[in-house]
Amino acid sequence: MRRKTKIKTIISILAFAAIVAAAAFGLHYIDTRPDPGGGKDQGSAADRKYVYIGDHEYEVTHNLENYLLIGSDDSGSEDGTKKGKYHGGLADFIMLLVIDKTDDTYGFLPIDRDTITNVPIIDEKGEEGEDAEEQICCARWYGEDPDQGCENTVDCVSDLLGALEIDGYYNINMHDIGTLNHAVGGVTVTIKDDLTKQDPAMKPGAAIKLTDKQAEIFVRSRMDVGDGTNRSRMDRQQAYMDGFREAAKAKMSEDPDLANELYEELQDRAVTDMPGNRVSAVANHMYKGKCLGTFNIEGRHKEGTKLNDGLVHMEFYPSEDSIAAQMIKLCSLRDNGEI
Repeated sequence: MRRKTKIKTIISILAFAAIVAAAAFGLHYIDTRPDPGGGKDQGSAADRKYVYIGDHEYEVTHNLENYLLIGSDDSGSEDGTKKGKYHGGLADFIMLLVIDKTDDTYGFLPIDRDTITNVPIIDEKGEEGEDAEEQICCARWYGEDPDQGCENTVDCVSDLLGALEIDGYYNINMHDIGTLNHAVGGVTVTIKDDLTKQDPAMKPGAAIKLTDKQAEIFVRSRMDVGDGTNRSRMDRQQAYMDGFREAAKAKMSEDPDLANELYEELQDRAVTDMPGNRVSAVANHMYKGKCLGTFNIEGRHKEGTKLNDGLVHMEFYPSEDSIAAQMIKLCSLRDNGEI
């Protein structure tokens, strides 16, 4: 099991918004210790890495570091009080950060939380049983503690992406979006979906500066909103990221100590296996590198009963061709042909 570590040097990777702010506005801490993730370029045959999507083998041709950002909900019982045993909150937000150290670039690959994939079933004692076809968000539910739930999520995303190596994870609760929003004085967005059931002011077409409560509504609401799929919510999360960048830029001109203030707020609530100097190195690479943007995986949404809980849930079936196409662009893969 990966070792859980409290970040003591940086607040750059704080959910999906703050990591973007780290790259754009220097919310980073320069740590002089060696980067534990620093490694060799893809040179000798022994160093070569491959992923397998569909019936094709793809070679990773660049020196990559990949990190998973997770935003969890309150559906579980992480303190063990519900039903008398541990269950993790579901992973409502899943995004892969890919850093290309060969080209000095980075980009993001969102993973739809409704993606149907094989999820290892791990009991409260940490013992793994058989896999089950479930929404990928359920992976964090299983295990003996939040660390193992995050690791299970990492493993599922890696498998979905053809056994791509993932070098670390960072997880906070989605409730902490309000903390991030407050830190930058509110984020301005244009409302596209009808969110008036949650807040009368959140009408389609309205451009508003979100309160902390509205920020959480904006990035978390899904049921009875738009087409009801997680994709529309992912679009709102992307819009919030864009607005956060602008708000952070303005706030940092007034408060250069913004990163430390965020750290004080969230240091005890994050779950991660990334030591401080690794996070510092990640932020520095992003600060110096070029952002390639966000790469979205296409697929098919439908209602289904894969969870076997007697209820109908939204399910997303990603296209293997789309996964391959996006990863070729983001991860500099070379198609070696059919296996």
